[in-house]
Amino acid sequence: MAGVQATRTVSAVYTAVQTNVVLVAAPAANQRIVVHWAVLSNGATNAGDMKLLDGAVINVAGPISNTLASPTVVTAGVYVPTGTTVTIAGSNSDPLINGTYVATNINATTFSIPVAVTTAGTAGTIVTASGYGSVLAAALLQVNTPMYFDGSRAPLVLSAATPLCFTSVTATTHRVNVGYSIES
Repeated sequence: MAGVQATRTVSAVYTAVQTNVVLVAAPAANQRIVVHWAVLSNGATNAGDMKLLDGAVINVAGPISNTLASPTVVTAGVYVPTGTTVTIAGSNSDPLINGTYVATNINATTFSIPVAVTTAGTAGTIVTASGYGSVLAAALLQVNTPMYFDGSRAPLVLSAATPLCFTSVTATTHRVNVGYSIES
């Protein structure tokens, strides 16, 4: 990398439910984008209303478990947004839930699929065909409070496969501020 080309800030206000809104797009082939800070605030009191995500596609996550229910609830230990296509293999529930489904998100680690299960399962893996993988932070964060991405406060480096995005589950006003630089 030769150096920093530009430092930029993205500021936006959303007033509706949002799914996988890209805040900072993927860099060009000879660049990288480094996110130094990000702030989410929804002005409400509902924890979990917003999540800031990196765009990494989940390759394989496991082991998983699933409940005796209809629809069955799958615990995967990763965030799977509503609408994500998931492929499950290695299930031991009855009936087996092996196959490809469209997930409905429940929380940061669980989602449901439209299968009536009579015996819960304790094994398996998931592979996603689309969607966003890592929850970087959950709201509520206060306006102007910097958010870093790990315990060392290292900035997040985005690649062509990992844009920065956020998702929300309520229609309260969402304020998003992201500071980043472009390097080449």
